[in-house]
Amino acid sequence: MLEKESIPAIAIVTDAFENTAREMAQLWGVPDFQFVSMPHPLANMTPAAIERASARLMDKVVGLLVRGQRDAGSHQPNEGGAPGDDSR
Repeated sequence: MLEKESIPAIAIVTDAFENTAREMAQLWGVPDFQFVSMPHPLANMTPAAIERASARLMDKVVGLLVRGQRDAGSHQPNEGGAPGDDSR
């Protein structure tokens, strides 16, 4: 993991894969790893909808990059919009 090398990094996962992300973090030895979560699925989103969802996540992404994993004990998934919401 890049964070172990002091390189700020984040993972963005869809909510359908949050449990898998947590399990992988445990396997990598960082059970409190924080990630940004957005609604699943992405496959049926238009490029414009993906851009809107990305814009909503930007503050969370930048905040986690700046803060790093040092506050990992306070992990809470971050939502990028409601599933099925085409305004994403």
